Amino acid sequence: MQRMRLRKLQDKLVQHAIAVQFHNEEPNEWENDLKEYTIQDYEFMMSGSSATRDPFLASGERYVDDWVIRRALNGVHLGKLQAPIVVPAPWNTSKDSLPIGEIRSQHAAQVLVKGFQERLLMATLGGFFLVGPMWLMVKLNDQTTSLITTTVFVVAFGLLMASTLDKPKEVMSSTAAYAAVLVVFVGLGTTDSA
Repeated sequence: MQRMRLRKLQDKLVQHAIAVQFHNEEPNEWENDLKEYTIQDYEFMMSGSSATRDPFLASGERYVDDWVIRRALNGVHLGKLQAPIVVPAPWNTSKDSLPIGEIRSQHAAQVLVKGFQERLLMATLGGFFLVGPMWLMVKLNDQTTSLITTTVFVVAFGLLMASTLDKPKEVMSSTAAYAAVLVVFVGLGTTDSA
């Protein structure tokens, strides 16, 4: 039902846009229909823009969108329009048509895969940042090397946290916790070698 509602609202907005562009008039329902179409929040709209099929864009490349646009343009003098623009993407057919938004099962699968990829990346980075410096310090077993390794890895970790976390307090606490782990390891390494 939600997809049908979005398609109907998209159809109305295309008709309004044509009325504004070609008839130099602003339909009375323009604002209300626009508000209805943008019920979803801004973040949802932005996530749609990065998807392969933006639900907030009516494009002649897509079969159903093309039908909506052609129906709305029926009877409109097209003298103001330029020649068709060549698009890099393939035009789809009625067989390729998908509903507005994504099919729920596809979306759920994409969310699961994306979540797994993010967790895998975090596990890899975490392993690298914890095991990497420890291997270096044990292998080279020198206090200067241990201090330089700790400094370099803490700075790199801090930069990574600054680029991924939102709050300065989170960046500071995660970097401090990481530094504490490495400092304890350096301390254990220096007491063993003494």
